[in-house]
Amino acid sequence: MHEARISITPFCNYKCFFCHNEGLAKKEGRKPQAQDLRFLISRLLDYGYNDLTFTGGEPFIYPDVLMETLNWLQNAHADRLPSVTIVSNGSLVQENHVVQILKYPKIKFHISLHTASDKNYQTITRQKRHSFSTILETLQLLAEYRAHFKINYVLLRGVNNSEPAIWSAVDLAARYCARAIKFLELLVMENNEWLYPYFFDVRSAEAIISKRALHLQTHNRRKVYRQKGLALDIELQQLTCKIGCAKCLENRDHTFSAALQYFPCMEASDVYYDLKNVALARAIKEGKKIIVNLAQKYGKRSPSLIQETRYTKSRKELFFSMAGANFELFLKKNNGRLLEQKQFNDWYYRPRTADSVWESKQRVIKIRQHVTDERRAKIIGCTVIMDEIEGLLFQRTLYLEKDREIYVCELENARKIMEALDMVCWFQNDLLLKVYLVDGAEVTASAVGGGTVIVGLNAQSFSSEIEMKAWLKKHGLETRGEKLLSLLQKFYRAVEKGLQ
Repeated sequence: MHEARISITPFCNYKCFFCHNEGLAKKEGRKPQAQDLRFLISRLLDYGYNDLTFTGGEPFIYPDVLMETLNWLQNAHADRLPSVTIVSNGSLVQENHVVQILKYPKIKFHISLHTASDKNYQTITRQKRHSFSTILETLQLLAEYRAHFKINYVLLRGVNNSEPAIWSAVDLAARYCARAIKFLELLVMENNEWLYPYFFDVRSAEAIISKRALHLQTHNRRKVYRQKGLALDIELQQLTCKIGCAKCLENRDHTFSAALQYFPCMEASDVYYDLKNVALARAIKEGKKIIVNLAQKYGKRSPSLIQETRYTKSRKELFFSMAGANFELFLKKNNGRLLEQKQFNDWYYRPRTADSVWESKQRVIKIRQHVTDERRAKIIGCTVIMDEIEGLLFQRTLYLEKDREIYVCELENARKIMEALDMVCWFQNDLLLKVYLVDGAEVTASAVGGGTVIVGLNAQSFSSEIEMKAWLKKHGLETRGEKLLSLLQKFYRAVEKGLQ
């Protein structure tokens, strides 16, 4: 089955602070033209697309366009009618719209509703014209006409991700006879990195849902649960860009606009093909090349700032500190590009009666919890070796297990395991780690207070230590390197008395 998303308009009557606008960069100021939509849809049907999604912006800004297009489809393409889904915030849907649209035999609605709270509704949508009760009236209308509809719910940390908020949304969806409620992850890219604190891992939502509901099936990025006694699917969908460009060709829909533009990649929204000048088949072929090139460049990663955790058996780095202002100048001067960022809490442990290996911080065991995944804490064990080569002091970290983790569990359980092993916590730090690409090298940066940044230079970015030394000299970085824990202790001042 070929699926295509068509943005009817980029405009919306809401101002949701996290909206990605389907990744479309171009803003067409005119009303969508019926002849353009018909031309586009006819080409898509010829190419084999049989599942269309009309989205926006808000498509019900132009309800006449929606209804005319559906009527035309039934008259002109009765022998190959595609399934059609309309994605809407529900605020502009009227009864006459529903009556007319339901004449189309293969129609579904997806209502974007990211809270079951009146107060949160205004906070999220940032408008006052349409109240929460307006949306409930739309849901009631769809239920009365027995329309097939689903609620889309983007998870937002600190806004709608609490256990009561999630179950309230499930209860609301069931009360209005929705077929499903789909919990989605937030898209965070370099151009909207300020949204990073709002990201909530869908696996953390799954930990909440699985307490009351049973897992039915898994399909690509989506898991489906069902609560006993409810005829409602609870869907949990992982962000495509989170699992990497290499998977994109398998998982993505194709995105078009009513202005006859084809956008191959949501994270490269400035790249598009004008279908008034380029044949659809050629545009899709060229678009695939863009995805393939990104896959070759990023592999299991993507330009998204939210990634699956990467594990290695060993890692060799050069750590040093810089003034924050100097680091910003360094990035600007060398066109440093942000690849991703991670925020986590680390608790370092050692045996209550530690020997010299532990005292010297050569043996390290810690609990790590990523703030984007409250479901899990990781117990990580490693050996830290300092190597001096070409006058540089490298930190080589050898992880004790193949997948870097000794154990994965809830935070409190991880702490209990440490206590059972008679381990004591001697150091704790909270870090926002940013990963940059600077002149071909991977550079990490963590602000540690006092205007200081701890910088890590990945040795795997270079073919030799001599090449790394030349890179440092080229960029005016006079450093020998230090042990990471020594730097953290120095700037955090959070070590037990006598251990500094």
